Amino acid sequence: MAVSITLPARLAAVLLALLLLAGCGNTFLYNRLDWLIGWYVDDYVELSRAQDKVFQQRLRPVLDWHRREELALYAVLLQQIEADSAAQEGQIARAAQAMRRL
Repeated sequence: MAVSITLPARLAAVLLALLLLAGCGNTFLYNRLDWLIGWYVDDYVELSRAQDKVFQQRLRPVLDWHRREELALYAVLLQQIEADSAAQEGQIARAAQAMRRL
């Protein structure tokens, strides 16, 4: 018999988890994606032990690929955003100076 968890109890659990994880860095969460993804999928489908084992075996290479290939691209993207933001801030400051001179 499956135990039914009410929506308020579920929300309370999620809020508690978020509060507990708020102090944790992205690295903490990223290093636990295998567990988090499994937990997320479990909300949508019911896997047998054999299916779960296959799922975990297929998930591991995808997570390894993401760590190896995609994280470097994200770092470059974030650096570009930071540079663009700094350039925009400089433009805004120059425009403000020009407005003060008028």
